[in-house]
Amino acid sequence: MVGKIIFWTGLAAVISLAGPSGVVEVAWAVDDAEKTRITEAKALLGNLKDFHGEYETTDGEPLLRQAVSLHNTLTTKSWRAKLQEGMCKVMRNDDLAGVRTQAMDSLLELNDRKGAFKHVRKLLPSPREETVDPVRLQAIESLGKLGQDPAIPQLFDLMRKSKDINVSKKAIIALGYYGDSKRRVLVLEEILSFLKLLKPSRAPGKRVSPATRKRWSDLGRPLVSSLNMLTSRRESNANIWLDIYAANKRSLPGLFMDPE
Repeated sequence: MVGKIIFWTGLAAVISLAGPSGVVEVAWAVDDAEKTRITEAKALLGNLKDFHGEYETTDGEPLLRQAVSLHNTLTTKSWRAKLQEGMCKVMRNDDLAGVRTQAMDSLLELNDRKGAFKHVRKLLPSPREETVDPVRLQAIESLGKLGQDPAIPQLFDLMRKSKDINVSKKAIIALGYYGDSKRRVLVLEEILSFLKLLKPSRAPGKRVSPATRKRWSDLGRPLVSSLNMLTSRRESNANIWLDIYAANKRSLPGLFMDPE
């Protein structure tokens, strides 16, 4: 008995049943449309490789838009991965900050959020760094937009421990994007506890250092914005949030305006 079954889903599986023993032979063939996409991907990867530092910032957009469109229609995983890596190299290596940011934004448009997360995560700074460049700062917020739970502990560390105040701000903003996460209550509790810790003490006779006041001034407003974005609330200031926290420590899930 000999037969063929072909599935046209980007890859065609040709199955042959031969002989009385019932031996099954499987051969995979790529359909014509996917072959065309792979040929385009090969050419595009060459253009991305030659791109570094040779063009003005705005010239990166057409190539990166093409990469996103092609990636999202390809069905061959290995070629999707190659396009991701090509875009990632632009993000990591290009001399022009604007082009690197464009590449990062393009990764956020891929229909593979886990793959994009893997590449963007490589740009995250250490809390010990005293000064972080704008592209790596943007990577922190981009990580939040991707909404992958494995990033949460790292964002907590960046929020609490970073020497560069701008890193802390970006981590706070990034955590606000986790409103749809299954771990959103944990995120809410961590932000609220940090807000409480950060607020200068009003205890009689206790001196508050200028550094503590400045940190509160720098981070208080981003914390309120992040909490509002996370919970879909519209509280106006940090003191209101601290009062809400004090009254609802045991019922934090109820602070979210939308049910899970």
